[in-house]
Amino acid sequence: MGSSLNNEFYGHFCPVEEYIYIFGQCLSKDGYILVSILTIALVFYTIFKLIHSKRKDIEPEFLSNHYSFTSYKPLEKGDLKQITVHELGHALVAMNFKSLFQDLSLQIFDKDLESLRQGYIFYQINSEIDDKSPKILEVKMLILLGGMQAEKHYFDGNCLVHGCKSDLDHWFKLARTYLRHKDDDIFYNDPENSFEQQHNTQLLLDLKKNQIRVLSEFFNANGAVLSKLIDSTMEKKRLSFTELKECTKDIVQTSNMPHES
Repeated sequence: MGSSLNNEFYGHFCPVEEYIYIFGQCLSKDGYILVSILTIALVFYTIFKLIHSKRKDIEPEFLSNHYSFTSYKPLEKGDLKQITVHELGHALVAMNFKSLFQDLSLQIFDKDLESLRQGYIFYQINSEIDDKSPKILEVKMLILLGGMQAEKHYFDGNCLVHGCKSDLDHWFKLARTYLRHKDDDIFYNDPENSFEQQHNTQLLLDLKKNQIRVLSEFFNANGAVLSKLIDSTMEKKRLSFTELKECTKDIVQTSNMPHES
């Protein structure tokens, strides 16, 4: 009988299931339930800690704000200066229109984060301003291109591949909306042929080229302001709206940059 029982036992259980079965037999029903609950709780706690550890340095408004412009993890680990220049580029352009904002801040990280962005600027436009108006769309587009242009100015043409791609993707979305509101040309909502498609493409390229020219002039005039801020920003990691106002008070207003009012 013993042999028969053993054969039946091993015929229905794999080794792992055998240990679970024996363990279950050793525990009372209440004890088994308690161990199961504790095991499940431990799994959820571990998952929570992993997620929380990667997000603890991120401000809540960054996670939810639609207009947070970011640069992603750089190609080379620890390239803090390039991240800083990129985010300062966004911030300097934004501070050229500081009266439009209710709040604005800059944050960079010196850790090699696998799943989070390495830096960002957060801003909130004044509530009485229509943030979908052509003027505000134009400002947002210039801010988006500002990170890339600051890098090109400071690093002689080199820039973050991933961060700039993200900014450009967002720029093209805003540019299409902006061009639909322009009265001096037609932007086809749904191009029906190659002519309309090429027409839209040319308008987008002309707009981008013009804004890059405006930003190039801006950073040529404000290269000293940018350079002065790099080391202190790398050290502080975060600049509030008040700090940004103070350290960008010497910004030069270039002729082709849109005016605040």
